[in-house]
Amino acid sequence: MRFLKIGAFACVAAAAACSSSSNNETVTVPTDAAAVIEDRVMALEDAVATVEDSGVKEAAPAAATFTQVYSNIISPICVTCHNPQGIGFTMGKLDMSTQATAFKDLVGVAAMGTGCGGMGTRVVAGNAANSILFEKIDPGTPAPCGAKMPLGLAPLTAAQATEIQSWINAGAMND
Repeated sequence: MRFLKIGAFACVAAAAACSSSSNNETVTVPTDAAAVIEDRVMALEDAVATVEDSGVKEAAPAAATFTQVYSNIISPICVTCHNPQGIGFTMGKLDMSTQATAFKDLVGVAAMGTGCGGMGTRVVAGNAANSILFEKIDPGTPAPCGAKMPLGLAPLTAAQATEIQSWINAGAMND
């Protein structure tokens, strides 16, 4: 598609540069001007081909941050149960009532409570597939222990699960 646009541009440029006739006379494009235009078109086509062949790909979307995960998902959905008075705290020993507390209780922390205690790590930085948090919210897999989250609510959307997965796989950093 790019080659056609470049070629069409070159033809238009050549016609504009070399033809300003208002009568029905035939105008010939000077050979040297046509050659210059053709050389420039070929150079542009070569540059495009070099970039395409270099393996340079579009930049991947930026990984989600913990602030985004907390603001978009944890705070509005999880804190309902995972607070000091909620069942998620009493049964799962997981407090997510503040962003700082949630991070402290998630990353690198062994699962606790009646459903998942001793079954693994809540969030394994850089590895969502081995993180109990991700396994419990991923709509495509069964919970490895306890119940799927959020308990009693609609499952997270694929986009929400991907946001959490992105944050974990990027190193589960606290921003």
